[in-house]
Amino acid sequence: MTLSQELIRRIDQHPASLRAISAGAQIPYSSLRNFRLGRTELKVKAIDRLISYLDLEVAFVNTGGEAAESSNAGHEFSNWLIELMGLVDNRQSLEIALDFIYRGLASFVPFQRVGFADIDHETDTVTARWFRSTRPARLSAGYSARLSSSSLRFVVESRRPRLLNLQEFLRRHPDSCGTRLIVEEGFAASLAYPVVADDVVRYLLFFNSVDPLAFDEASISRCAAVTVQLGRLTSTEAIAPGQGTPA
Repeated sequence: MTLSQELIRRIDQHPASLRAISAGAQIPYSSLRNFRLGRTELKVKAIDRLISYLDLEVAFVNTGGEAAESSNAGHEFSNWLIELMGLVDNRQSLEIALDFIYRGLASFVPFQRVGFADIDHETDTVTARWFRSTRPARLSAGYSARLSSSSLRFVVESRRPRLLNLQEFLRRHPDSCGTRLIVEEGFAASLAYPVVADDVVRYLLFFNSVDPLAFDEASISRCAAVTVQLGRLTSTEAIAPGQGTPA
């Protein structure tokens, strides 16, 4: 199946109209309509953008997030997500994108900390590279741990997000130094996402909240949508983000 055929398949499976899809992905309606009718071919970059947008929309609906919020909130989040997609398309630096996520996504997801870590599969290590937080840091950029002895290994292997009640996890795993440091910062919940770049889990994205019940289905879906965009960004750009500091 060619990339164009795959895009047509996903459009056919999507409940929205071509006009809604073209608006959401910021692709001219005439271009998308002619492509759907077999009259023209889209550039690979446009196809990648459309497939990414459709994946995010389907994931959002399937998790029940859309039904759990008002139409205004959904529209505002979609507009914000389109801005993030624009940063990715313009190949802004990773640090700019992460800062945009920290400052903007907080309007839709109740977190107080965002962290980003890279994975070195050869040395079996996960290293914290960037963070922003409303609280003084205990787990700072540069902190490193062995992947194979961490619960994060399952996030990497399954390529699925992980939601933790940090206090409960620490009671079961008292030797988890990273968890202890985050708990000492005052956080009670953690969402961890694998960031897939070039079909490899190369990074991890973390969201933390002081409320152990902060992350509902809508929050999980929105953070997943953001993670896909970071995967797009990091697949085309070498990364060397600066160290984060508490906001």
